[in-house]
Amino acid sequence: MLLELGFANTLEGILQNLGRERQTLLFSATLTKEIHSLAKLSLKKPEYISLHESKIAKGADGAATEEKIPMQYEVPKGLAQYYMQIKIEDKLDTLFSFLRTHTKTKSLVFFSSIKQVRFAYEAFRKLNLSRALPLFELHGKQKQPQRMAIFFGFKEKKHASMFTTNIAARGLDFPSVDWVIQVDCPEDVATYVHRVGRTARYKSGGKSLLLLAPTEEKFVGKLKNKGISLNRIYVN
Repeated sequence: MLLELGFANTLEGILQNLGRERQTLLFSATLTKEIHSLAKLSLKKPEYISLHESKIAKGADGAATEEKIPMQYEVPKGLAQYYMQIKIEDKLDTLFSFLRTHTKTKSLVFFSSIKQVRFAYEAFRKLNLSRALPLFELHGKQKQPQRMAIFFGFKEKKHASMFTTNIAARGLDFPSVDWVIQVDCPEDVATYVHRVGRTARYKSGGKSLLLLAPTEEKFVGKLKNKGISLNRIYVN
């Protein structure tokens, strides 16, 4: 994300000031060209360890070659993945019913925009859902101290639900998340992988639910082409 936003020179400047005597490790749930660009900036003759190690092509110097490495995705082993086909106008109703019947769980709910997060958060609070299940919202319009306070507040709760954007899809470790719910279809497979990676971390189990409009159901096929299978479930 930093590279996509044009921070390559800034990252390079930071890395040059870290000193030569260091050990550098780079982790990623998705292996993309951008990740390899970052590796070139930060790593010297790196050793690659991959869940798909046999697929990594090595160059003459023993380093992995960017052009020959295919896009690779991996979801947590303990993750149970589900999806529902829901009309767009029924998505919020379905989400409300789901949370109302899962008040003893901890969940992350992803939307595609800040306005959607704000609307759903305020609407569900006015519907008194917060009496049964603590609700949080996390998005980029909040100032950093506020985001930190919300992060730790949600982290300490045993049962709660956080409405958020992709700001929480990478780099944040929320303990004991039971469900990751995606109200909107993610823009690509990589975004899906990062979102569901907020649960079933390390040796824990977890579940994910993707709500798809009829016109979005082709996304299930895109996931299947990348080796990611979802089980369809129906509204009770």
